[in-house]
Amino acid sequence: MIEIILTLLLAECSYRYVEVPIRVRGLAYFKPGKAQLKSLIAKSSITLVLVGLTLTILSGHFDYLQQAQHHHTKTTFKVSNHDHKNSLILPIPKINVNSEQTINHKGKHQDKMLFIGDSVMVDIGEEIHKAYPDAIIDGKVGRNLNDAIPLVQEKYSTFNKPNQQVVLELGTNGDFSYDDLTKLIKMFGNAHVYVVNTHVPRDWEQSVNEKLSNAADSHKNVQLVNWYQKAKDHSEYFAYDGVHLEYKGVQALVSEINKHIKS
Repeated sequence: MIEIILTLLLAECSYRYVEVPIRVRGLAYFKPGKAQLKSLIAKSSITLVLVGLTLTILSGHFDYLQQAQHHHTKTTFKVSNHDHKNSLILPIPKINVNSEQTINHKGKHQDKMLFIGDSVMVDIGEEIHKAYPDAIIDGKVGRNLNDAIPLVQEKYSTFNKPNQQVVLELGTNGDFSYDDLTKLIKMFGNAHVYVVNTHVPRDWEQSVNEKLSNAADSHKNVQLVNWYQKAKDHSEYFAYDGVHLEYKGVQALVSEINKHIKS
C-alpha cells in the first residue's frame, strides 16, 4: 500500500510540476526567475525525498525477499552444472533440489522411510536428513496432495510393506477431496503412514485438517501428526507468511514427527 501511494504521489508531482509547466510555458520553463527558481528547488526537493523514500522501501522489500529465498537455498548446497535443471546437491545420500526446489532421494527403494511434502518439507529437509540419513525425502514448493498421486505411482510404488514408514505433509497449497486422500493412503498398502496436518492462514486449513484427522481415525495404519495443535500459539515458529518455518519452527516440527515415529 505504501508503494502504491508513493507511486501515485510521484506521478502527480511529475504531472503537476513537469508536464503541465512545460506544456504551458515551453522551453521558457527552463529559464525561471528568482522566485520561480526557489519554487522549482522546493518542488524538486520534495520529489527527490519521495523518490528516495520509495527506493528505500523497495530496497528493504527486495532484501527481505532475498533473505526468504536464502532460507530455501542454504549455503550447505552446491550447484551441479551437469544437470539441466540446475540441481543443488547435498552430501551422500543424495538429496536433490532442482529449480523448483524439489528434494528427491535417488537411492534404492530398500529404504524403510519415505517423506513426501511441499515447501514445508523443503524447510525441514536438512533436519529430517540428519535424523533419518537413509530416508527418501521428496519435497517440492507448490505441491498439492493431488500431485503426490502420480508421483507415488511413478517412483514410490514399492513403499507398501509393513516394515516401511511414510510421512505425508501435503496441506499447505490447497484443499483436496477425501477420496483422493484415501487413494493416496491405499497406494502405500500395509506401510505405516503418518499424515502431518497443516498450519496455514488460508480458508482451506480447517477442511484439510478435518480430512487428515478422519483418515487417521479410519485407517489402522495411519497416524496423525498434529502440527496445527503444536504450532497454533507459536508465531515465532513462522516466517512473515505464517506458513513457512523459521529455525525454531523447523526444530519443533521435526521433533513432533520424531515423537510419533519413535513412539
